This record gives sequence, C-alpha cells and structure tokens, in this order.
Amino acid sequence: MSTETLRTKYPLKKAKILKKTIQTLMFLVPVAPFLLVGFFVSDAAVKGIILGVLFMVLVLAALVYWYQSVYFEKYFYDLTGEGLIIQKGVFSTKQTIVPLNKIQDIYLDQDIFDRIFGLWDLHISSATTVSGFEAHIDGVSREDGMIMRNLLLGETVSKPSGEGIKAEVYKPSNRGILMILLGGIFGLIFVAIFFTWFLVILIPALILSLLDFTVIRYELRDEGVYIRKGFLTPKESLFLYRNIQDVEESYDILSRILQLRTLTVKTMTSLSAADARMLYLTPEDSKNIREEVLKRCRTSVEEKPATEETAVTEEVVEKPEDYVKSPYTNHFLKSFLYGLLIGSAGLGVVFIAAVPLILLGFFVNPGFFLALLVVALISASINLGLLSQTISHLLSYAYEISPHYVIIKKGILNVQRKQISYGKMQDIILAVSFPQFFAGLATLKFDTGSKEVVAKGQSRQYSTQMQFTSLSSPVESVPDLNLGDAVELRRKIADYMRISSSCIGDNPLVKKFPIEDVKPLKKTLWWAMLLLPIAALAVVLIPAGLEVKLLPVLFSLILLAVKYVYEYYYYKRYFYDVNDQVLVIKKGVFGFREITVPFTKIQDIFVDQDILDRILGLRDVYVSTVTQRSILNAHIDGVNTENAEKIAEILIKSVKRR
Repeated sequence: MSTETLRTKYPLKKAKILKKTIQTLMFLVPVAPFLLVGFFVSDAAVKGIILGVLFMVLVLAALVYWYQSVYFEKYFYDLTGEGLIIQKGVFSTKQTIVPLNKIQDIYLDQDIFDRIFGLWDLHISSATTVSGFEAHIDGVSREDGMIMRNLLLGETVSKPSGEGIKAEVYKPSNRGILMILLGGIFGLIFVAIFFTWFLVILIPALILSLLDFTVIRYELRDEGVYIRKGFLTPKESLFLYRNIQDVEESYDILSRILQLRTLTVKTMTSLSAADARMLYLTPEDSKNIREEVLKRCRTSVEEKPATEETAVTEEVVEKPEDYVKSPYTNHFLKSFLYGLLIGSAGLGVVFIAAVPLILLGFFVNPGFFLALLVVALISASINLGLLSQTISHLLSYAYEISPHYVIIKKGILNVQRKQISYGKMQDIILAVSFPQFFAGLATLKFDTGSKEVVAKGQSRQYSTQMQFTSLSSPVESVPDLNLGDAVELRRKIADYMRISSSCIGDNPLVKKFPIEDVKPLKKTLWWAMLLLPIAALAVVLIPAGLEVKLLPVLFSLILLAVKYVYEYYYYKRYFYDVNDQVLVIKKGVFGFREITVPFTKIQDIFVDQDILDRILGLRDVYVSTVTQRSILNAHIDGVNTENAEKIAEILIKSVKRR
C-alpha cells in the first residue's frame, strides 16, 4: 500500500516562496522612490539614516523569506478516509478536514502574482463560512490543480486542459460588450463632471472589463456548472449539481432594453457565492441553461424517501398543467392598509401618552418635542417603505407551483426570477405578523441556505471589479395569503418535499416535556435588568419635582407588567411536537411563527443556558440546518434540565433514523 501523500504526488511550486515574500513586502513600494530621492539630495547624516532604513528592509526581507520557506516546508495536504486534510502554520498549526461528501464547490484561480509566477490556487468550499478561507491549497501548477480537483470529485481520469470533457458550452452574447460600453460611458460622463481625477482609475477599469469579457466561458459538464472568467486574474469555478440550491434569473432596466439576462446558481458556500453568476446571456440561453441545470440537479442525487409509502420509484414527468400560476391570491393591498391602520394607532397612543407629560411641564423642553417629531418621521418613513413595497408587489410579484420547484418572480426595474427545488428547501415557516393577525393573512417562507452577495457602489453586471460588502442567506416567501390558503399551500409544498405533518398535535411533545412556568419571569427579568437602571438614572438626572422624577419609574413598572402578561400568554401558546419525519415549533401571541424542519435537514442539536437559565434551572434545546436563520427559529427554550436532555435524545435518534 502506497504511503505517498497528496503533497508529495502533487507538490507546491517553490516559486510560491518568492511570490509570498514579494506580496508581504509590497507595502514598501510606495516608500522606495522617496528613499532613493532622499539619498541623492540629502547630507551625510540623512544618508546614514536612509542606509540604516535600507539595511532594516533587507533584514525584514530575509526574515519574511525565511518564514515563507518554513511555511512552505510545513505545508501539508492529503486525501484520507476522513476526507481532505490541509495543515498549515509555522509557530502555530491549523488543520482543516473537509469530508468529501460535504464539498460544495471547487475552483481554481490566480491573482496577478500567481500569473507572473505560473501558480494556481485550488479552493474547496463546504457549507461553512470558515472553509472558504481555510480550505485551499495555494501555489500548485494548473495541471496538478486539475488532477486534485478531479480526485476530490471522485474521478480517476485527469483532464487538465478541459479538452475531451463532455459539456454544453455557452458564451456571453456580444450585446454584453455594448452593455459594458454604455455603463462605462455613463460612468465617464459622471466622473468627468464631478470627479475628473477619477478618470485615471475608471478608464483602465473599463478596458479591463472589456478584456474580461473576452475570456468568459460557461459549460454544463457532467458533474456541475463550470464558469471561467477573469483576464488578468483567471478563475475557473465548478459548482456541483448535487449542491446547487436554486437558480435565479435577473435583469435590470438596461439588460431589459438589450435583451440580456444574468443567471445565478446558488449554493451554500460563502466565497463562491460571488462567482456563480453567468452574465450577458440571451433570454433563450438563460432559459435553456436554467432548465437543464434544474433537471441535472434533480437527477444528480437520489434523496432518501421519507417513508415507504412516499417513496418515488420513477421520475415524475412534468406536464404543462402541472404549473399553476399563483394558485392562491396575494392580498398585498389589504396587508398594507392593516399595517398602516395599526401603525397609525400606535403613533396615536404615543402622542396621547405625551399629553400628561406636556401638562406636567415638559412643554418647555424643546428636546421633548424634537423626540416626538423624530417618532413621527420614523413612522412616516416606515409607511412610505411599506407603500413602495406594496406597489412593487402589486405590479411585479408572481409565483408558480410545479411538482419539482417553486418559481418566484419579483422586481420592476431590477427583475429576479428564482426557481427553488423542493429537495433543497431546509425548512418551511408559516409566519403571521402583528398586522396580518388582524387581517387574517399569513406569509409562507422557505430557506435553502444558498448565499447571496450584496455589492457596494457598482452594478451586479461588473463582477470582475465588484467589491462585496455583505453575504446573506435570503429567505424566499409567498407573502400575504389568506391564512387558510397559506396552510393549504404549505401542505402542498410539504407533499412535494415528501414530508408529512401527520399525527402532529395528537399527543404533542410540549405536553410530555413542558416548558417551566418560571419562563415568563425569566424573560421579564431581562427587561428589568435594562429598564430599572435607566429609570434610576433618569430620577437622578431629571431637574424637576419628585412627582416628575417618579414618572420614569412608573413607566418602567407598567412596561414590565405588560411584558410579563405578554410572556405569560407566549408561554401558554408555545407549541412543539415531532413525528417520524419533522420537528414543528410554533410561537407567538398576536401573530405567530410556525417552523417545520425535516429531520433529514438537521445538522446540529445542542443544549445551552444563559446566566438566568442557570439561576432558574432552565435549559434551551437548539437545532440548526445549513440556513442562517434556523438557529433563531428552531429552538425550544425554557425546559428543565431533565426534559431538555430527553428532547435532545429524541431529536438525535430521529435524525439518525433519517
């Protein structure tokens, strides 16, 4: 049996040491001209100082080169039964292990220094954020990088150049050049008027965007979607079909005019989220790619059926009549009117409560009236935002239901059309907000765990120059349905997901292992710890009589009483139960949020305590999926230690059975 490791078979190139040394010392480049000029125009004393600085730079360079040499020698990676192991470090060592079945995306890329030295970096991403930063092998040849990529995909044959790989190849429409030029012209005009000096940056960026366009290439390979982009800094990404969560088509006003589309395949990785966009596609190519990707996603992995009765033994053949556009009506206007009415009522209560304060002498304080004005302005801005969202929904929102996925379309100028496979949904949330409670409406939400990037200051079209400022896992929704319609749509989607809520509520878990009745007190104590010190401080600082000084204390006590009543009813309405397929948790007083989590999607189960839980003998049971929001909604908080352990044991056994 061979003991040869992946590192010895496909080694790092020694040029990596020099590349890393130069990169580390790049901060000295702006200083060098000043040192040279200073040396030739200065007196002997200054020259001596400059020579000393240059000597220190040489010492620093030697130390950096030594460090990078040791780092290079200690760098280790291998493929074992546990998965891909990567170990790095000089003074401290960090080891990353990525199981092969958890790999989401694999891609090769180069920065400008890699290109100079002929190096490539192999990136491996799982659903965790940290893997995007730690799980990479940097400094290999392109050929070795391709071979290792194929090994990680379970392939035995290497095709380093990509030739001979069976693939459907697509290239961006030439109208994309026109889009780049138009965007560049608008930018040049704006810059020329307001920031002329910025032309020295914008013009090269425009030229680079045009060069980037020439190398863009999209392929639908057997194992996944391959995307190549980047002229100066090439990047080759492969998004595996089995890990694609949903597919989104989008276009802005300029794209609509030029008949161009952007297609994005969404996975659960962090770094790759920025690179999974196929730009400048014709509507026909976008449609063909979207349908083919979704088809291959469905057939790439055979998901385990929920029960014997729900097992699917043959592929479902879709028919045109299977697609139902908006089977249940969205009541956007009704939702807005109730929201406006309740918001106005709340604002009225604030102003009515202000009357006794004015009568007690606060009318002489301009800060008080300023605070009321700020409250009014905030309320008005919220209502304007709701009105804008309502108009957008009325004009553009639509959804479709098919046996394999939900299609959601939204946006007026910037249009998004997303197809979400049922097999990729992590949970279903039936949510009723405070205004919806009175309107008899509900919103159905589902999260796939796919990542989405938000760009700063530039169009989504210019991917090569984009600076990303945030990363999120968006929740898609079908909003403002009648409550009964939302429940029925949830049942229909659950059927397509092959999960069932049968027997939920017959003998619920909440009765077997109930929440402790001290929980409302615990929740109220958190507020008391915040409000009472503020009230005491107000008593000390308010320059008025005792009756006015006591108002903050009285107001705090009233709030705490209201909070306790709310938490009591919250505790009484708290519900959770399981069957052999799902965990269901429902919370809320006026509105509610009911989350359904299939056991097949649960990643972690853990029990914890905060400081008040420890004092009162309470525990919280959490479950998490790959989504960012499941940890906020899917938890049972306020049970005793014994019941927490029993609930966790039930959940763990249910997950293992799946």
